[in-house]
Amino acid sequence: MNSTELLKKHGLRLTKPRQAVLGRFQEKSGTAVSIKELMAVFSNEIDKVTLYRTLHTFEETQLIHRIYDDSGLEKYALCVGTCDTHTHDAHHNHAHVHFKCESCEQTECIADAELPVINLPNGYTSKSANFVVIGVCGKCS
Repeated sequence: MNSTELLKKHGLRLTKPRQAVLGRFQEKSGTAVSIKELMAVFSNEIDKVTLYRTLHTFEETQLIHRIYDDSGLEKYALCVGTCDTHTHDAHHNHAHVHFKCESCEQTECIADAELPVINLPNGYTSKSANFVVIGVCGKCS
């Protein structure tokens, strides 16, 4: 699905910055992108405030999800696999494994890997979880 169709599907207005940022996520195909990387790519086209607002809107409409890996940077990736873009409702979550390669430093979504079951003590309520496996990816091995 192209960026125009995807934005329409999520009920978002078509703007050049949104189409450009979404296009970048589509180019990366399952690999997470940091704000720093996006700022470098779009420094001449999109101002910082517009970029942050675009990411916030994409995350709010569940077009992308946030990933925290060991880099200390927030990264974002398109919803794929277990992030079913057809069933956006109150129960939508991004519960899947992420993999961070020590060699190329790319972080990617691994939708096929099963998450471990975490049994929290009584009185604790989980709102989100972040599971990152660190190692060497298939391209670098």
